[in-house]
Amino acid sequence: MAESRISTLRAIWAPTLVRITFGLVAAVAGYDSFSSQFGFPKLGAVLGMSGNLLPWWGWLLILQAIFVYALFEYIRRIQLPAAPPSDTERSTSGLTIEDVETAISTRIGELKQSAETVSEAMDLADGRMSAVTVEFSKRIEKLDTKVETMGQLTLEATQLQSERNHFFESQTKAVELDLGELRRGFATLEQKIDSQEKGFRESIHALMAREELAELGKVIQSNADELYVPLKNGEQYDAVRWQSWESIHGNWERTVKRWADAARWYGENVRARVLTVEDTEYDSAWSVEDAQFPSADAVRRFKRFRIIQVHWMEVSDEIAGHVVMVARGALSERECHGGQYHQ
Repeated sequence: MAESRISTLRAIWAPTLVRITFGLVAAVAGYDSFSSQFGFPKLGAVLGMSGNLLPWWGWLLILQAIFVYALFEYIRRIQLPAAPPSDTERSTSGLTIEDVETAISTRIGELKQSAETVSEAMDLADGRMSAVTVEFSKRIEKLDTKVETMGQLTLEATQLQSERNHFFESQTKAVELDLGELRRGFATLEQKIDSQEKGFRESIHALMAREELAELGKVIQSNADELYVPLKNGEQYDAVRWQSWESIHGNWERTVKRWADAARWYGENVRARVLTVEDTEYDSAWSVEDAQFPSADAVRRFKRFRIIQVHWMEVSDEIAGHVVMVARGALSERECHGGQYHQ
């Protein structure tokens, strides 16, 4: 009996279409019902639905419909009973006509009962399929509504993104303009700070130079008095006394050169203007006599000393005024000596 039932079930599931359809629907139903247990997305979520694609009883109805289809296929494949046996066959088989008719009647009754059962099952399946179809239609309508809502939200999001991009672009341009103004302002401020720093540094240098030039000027004037006053008073110099004059003159000229180096930042070509002597300058009128000197070379040395002294006195007045003006910030070193800063 058990083997006949198993063979009947095998015969029912024999069609390839039944096995494939039943397996696919069972797999989809299993995934839709248990995918959330393993962290996989549900089919309903993939289609934008909040729950499963179908409830568990809906999948059961679909599987039942497939089973009913398999039963119809099975009934269609059942072969009709063979023709009644002949008298010879009847005699050899030991069965009577009544027995055969009774068996056929019983078989027909069973088939009718099976057909009624199948009909009831199909009616039930049709009812449930109708319910599933209605539910599915409702969900499709909800899905259409959600899709339309999603389209509106997408359009609004696009417009919002466009407005945000425009706002950011305008703000970025404004910030870039502000940054440009700030850079120009910082550059101007930096130039002013550099100018003030240079002016302050030059003022410090001028104050220090004023003290140095004043000290050197005192030494220059003191040595010049020693070199000039005795000769101005008519004293005469022999070779021995002239050696002493030469010693004082050497110290005086070195001091003049030091003064010219210190004053070079406050006038143009200070050293050349002080120490350069033209030949025509020796022809000027002099308050001393050549007889007061031990030699002609001594006379020329004295005249050169006096010419340089006059140059120094002329330039020193100019330098003193420039130093005071630089110290007060009225002039710059560049303006005083033609383009170079005091490093």
